[in-house]
Amino acid sequence: MVIGIITAVPAVTRFTVLPLVTGLAERRGSLRGAMIVTAFVTALGFSVVGTQHQPLLVFAAFVVTACMWTPTVPLTDAYALRGVARYGLNYGPLRLWGSAAFVAGALAGGLLVDIIAAQHLIWVIAP
Repeated sequence: MVIGIITAVPAVTRFTVLPLVTGLAERRGSLRGAMIVTAFVTALGFSVVGTQHQPLLVFAAFVVTACMWTPTVPLTDAYALRGVARYGLNYGPLRLWGSAAFVAGALAGGLLVDIIAAQHLIWVIAP
């Protein structure tokens, strides 16, 4: 049950925190700054999550982390689309190669799961 509650946190932050953070970044015209802050706090948060062993502490650290991690993706997409428009690039091939790189990384991560000891897997999952 605890695992289910913890894994539900990102879904809840998508409709609570996401509009607030992305709206604030857009109003202030600081997509890049918001991306830097959310990425830094996310990395720090996952480092904290990886060191916790008690369910309540994992939950608390993951809530804070998910609140910063969830807006990072839409902020990144908005920033990328601004660059595509600014430099007159073709978004289709860029998206295709980005997806191919993601698949390659996911496969490599899956292979690492067989090599890395179970107690250290959080460091493969977190980044």
